[in-house]
Amino acid sequence: MVKVLGEVLGENPPLAMVGGHDHSLQILDGGHQARLVVVSGSATKVSGVTSIDGTLFAHAHRGFIVFDFHEAVDNAAGIALVNVVETGRGKKPVFSLALDLAREKSSPLPVLPHEVPAPQPSAKPGPQRTER
Repeated sequence: MVKVLGEVLGENPPLAMVGGHDHSLQILDGGHQARLVVVSGSATKVSGVTSIDGTLFAHAHRGFIVFDFHEAVDNAAGIALVNVVETGRGKKPVFSLALDLAREKSSPLPVLPHEVPAPQPSAKPGPQRTER
């Protein structure tokens, strides 16, 4: 099954393959099967984790991984920011990387916290929020 799934994904790789069974936080280069492989499953307990070839981030710590999609002025497809937030270590991500959505084969680029772009106001009307 793994071989067949890998062949199918290799024909049209997704942005990410995401799993949550391992109790750790991991981001890996997905090779020809996906741009990223993400493990985000450490809500209550933690398992050990090892870095292997293609490891971009690996921590045995409670937390979660967030994908934020941004429109970019110079890129119609936009940018995906992948942020790792660890429980008990503040609100800022402990690791971030950016993916250029216009370039399917581009490698993820590490992003320093001060480089994370602010969301751009959308020209499209969105749902209106009402305060009570």
